[in-house]
Amino acid sequence: MTKDEIADGLAREVYAASGGVSPPAWLSGTALEHFVKNARYMEAINAMAGRNVYGSIDVESLALMSVSYQKSCEYLDEENAAETLDDEKAATAAQKKRLAEDRSYREFSKMLKLDPGNRVDVGSRGDGDGNGDETAALL
Repeated sequence: MTKDEIADGLAREVYAASGGVSPPAWLSGTALEHFVKNARYMEAINAMAGRNVYGSIDVESLALMSVSYQKSCEYLDEENAAETLDDEKAATAAQKKRLAEDRSYREFSKMLKLDPGNRVDVGSRGDGDGNGDETAALL
């Protein structure tokens, strides 16, 4: 494509996001800190792209992701405290809750395209001759 064709294509792209990425009033603590950190990243992406890639449409998902992060941190503290007290049953219960929150967190991260795994293709089949050794060596 020529530079003019690329510029024309970019000019016609539709971005659904608009408005700022600001935290809801009910968010607090670790979740608020996490939200602000990721909102800064989203705003930096908007500035680099020159368009609103992220916006108010992403606030709810980011808030829920941030709450999930906070809960995961709380469950990790609970798990560590139980291990310190040698309470294996409580440690296992806290670990199960933490792992469930971690799964939830990763799903929100993927939804918002904040997951580093969305930025690279690790499913490569190698050089096309069925030789995937190059990809395996990178992992």
